[in-house]
Amino acid sequence: MANHLTHAMTLSSLPGLGFEWSYEGDSPRQLALALIADCLGDDDARNLSTKFMTQVITELDNDWQLSEEDIRSKIRSMSDEP
Repeated sequence: MANHLTHAMTLSSLPGLGFEWSYEGDSPRQLALALIADCLGDDDARNLSTKFMTQVITELDNDWQLSEEDIRSKIRSMSDEP
């Protein structure tokens, strides 16, 4: 997964500050982008990263884990919203 995370740093024009969570911003969006790209590919990551950041990444605490199935499930639930 490390290669996917490194690759995700090149998918957007966000500053390369690394990955963070629990708030909205460039670094949490970069994490959302990396997680989605790893599961679904670059195009989906670009399209879904902001919404995933606001609905999922902002809710993570300091001790978190997300499996691929967790990520896919959260994305499915986002697409079910009106």
